[in-house]
Amino acid sequence: MWRFTGRHVIYETGMTTSSLSDAIAADLKMYGMRFIGTTIVYAYLQSIGVINAYEPGCFLHRER
Repeated sequence: MWRFTGRHVIYETGMTTSSLSDAIAADLKMYGMRFIGTTIVYAYLQSIGVINAYEPGCFLHRER
């Protein structure tokens, strides 16, 4: 997953999809994964730490 971002964490809030998750979902579909979509990929990217989407005020929120 890190090859899509150049090993950089993406900081954004208030989103459920992005161009990054669109690209990864399309790439996975090329490899035969049929039941995958951009929202699922976005949630996965958040869970593994590629996307930092904590709102300001959350104790886990980090600035760039």
